Amino acid sequence: MARPGKKKGLDKTVVFGALAILLLIGVALLFRFLMKDSCPAVVDFTLTGEKVSGAELSFTDLSGAQAESWVWDFGDASPAITGSEAKHIFQLAGKYKVILTVNGECAGEKEIEILAPVAMEEEEEEKTIQLAVKGPKDAFVGVPVQFFDETPGAVSWEWEFSESGEIDSREKNPKYVFTERGPHDVFLSVNGQRGNPPVMKVNVKKKKEDAPAPAPKPEPKPKPEPKPKPDPTPAPEPKPKPTPPAPSKKALTETEFFALVKKECAKDMPDFNGALKSYMGGDLNMTKVLEPGKNPVMLQNWLNVVMGRDCNIAFTKATFKKDENGDINEIILAK
Repeated sequence: MARPGKKKGLDKTVVFGALAILLLIGVALLFRFLMKDSCPAVVDFTLTGEKVSGAELSFTDLSGAQAESWVWDFGDASPAITGSEAKHIFQLAGKYKVILTVNGECAGEKEIEILAPVAMEEEEEEKTIQLAVKGPKDAFVGVPVQFFDETPGAVSWEWEFSESGEIDSREKNPKYVFTERGPHDVFLSVNGQRGNPPVMKVNVKKKKEDAPAPAPKPEPKPKPEPKPKPDPTPAPEPKPKPTPPAPSKKALTETEFFALVKKECAKDMPDFNGALKSYMGGDLNMTKVLEPGKNPVMLQNWLNVVMGRDCNIAFTKATFKKDENGDINEIILAK
């Protein structure tokens, strides 16, 4: 019987040949990959929208199918935006360089100019309604007075008489009772449009008290006829007694004025109006105080300043002026 021969292995030449072929293929693929151009032929983009500050612009990539990633830089220090499309608002006018980077290394840029928005012309203001108002120029505190509107085309009214700070009447021809004396501005809004300046001014005065009717005199009793005398001399008619003058208001001296102010100022709950109303007509806001070199202020405001100074009054002289009612309407101070 013949002896079996030894099995032969793979030929080394064949193995090395196969490895050499695979190595060549790998080198060729690597060279092809390294030589491949990852940039599109042209990196370009468009933008749409109005090139003014505050307006939104839209940017769109035009680089083609080779583009796989996008980074937008708008040149105004704002954060970068990714994506093939982007929207951006330039807040300030000026020139900006917009750069689009594709695939991390390919860039295209454009310089754009952003303009400031043009101010829109204001619409022509509506013509002011010409108001036609009638009413008294003088009135008395507590006495009703009436006002009349004759404005053409008026369908709604809002009257203000400068006392309440609110609308006092919505009637066409309202009646009103003033509670404070002094000049009052009358305002009227017609059809929702207010007239400026005030449609008229009314000077409100303090109502003078009506003099009481004189008491009826008792009828004299009939006297008995005197006996006739020869050549009687007629008796002289008695002279009428003089009518005593109406009592005048108590005069306020500068000493009393400063004393009253300091006395009330020292109290925890001062009542300046109660102390001075008999001299000022009951309304401290109708009396002006004039300090040297300063504009006049209302008495109530001057008293508030004195309170803020811990009742320290820098004046020792005061001159008082009165109105036709005998009320003090002006105080002139001096040192």
